[in-house]
Amino acid sequence: MSKKTKLITGALIVFAAVNILSYVNAKRKGSQAFDNFYNAEINGVVEEEVRASVSGTYFQVAGTEYNFLPYTADINSNTIFSRVAVPGDSIIKAQKSDTLILIKRGEVLLYTFKKLQD
Repeated sequence: MSKKTKLITGALIVFAAVNILSYVNAKRKGSQAFDNFYNAEINGVVEEEVRASVSGTYFQVAGTEYNFLPYTADINSNTIFSRVAVPGDSIIKAQKSDTLILIKRGEVLLYTFKKLQD
């Protein structure tokens, strides 16, 4: 095997290892964030702007930031949580409940969400 081939092979192995470790770390963080959200009893007001990214939708209530992956469906009039929820809206979720309630100017929207498994 030539020196160039060894170098390329080594670079590919390092690249693959970094990608695998990044995936495992992201999955672990996502699982922890879901556990924090799922096990929390939430009853309060959205305090900061709701943010959405590939890793989830983030909102803050009572000084705690939560991350979840809400579904858009008929039960919430097909509204996207991160585009509808704003500071001042109320959020209610019982501990280990599969539904989050968003109350916006008297309108009640229900959101179910993706459940992450280890």
